[in-house]
Amino acid sequence: MEEVQHKQLQYQDKLKILFDKKAREIDFKQGDLILRWNARREEKGKHGKFDNLWLGPFRIEEIKGNNTFILQNLKG
Repeated sequence: MEEVQHKQLQYQDKLKILFDKKAREIDFKQGDLILRWNARREEKGKHGKFDNLWLGPFRIEEIKGNNTFILQNLKG
């Protein structure tokens, strides 16, 4: 049983390395236009199959910290 768990962890590590090679970090700046994920409707059953789960666009008004932003709606 331990051998299976060990091999599973090795496999997960290999997949993470492959994913991290292709993933890129995005640097957002003040004034950038972004879409915001609607986490309230993310759970199964709270949205239809083709419902849009993104809100926006929004403009980044202020950067507070690591992936924390003050957003401004474009409608005012």
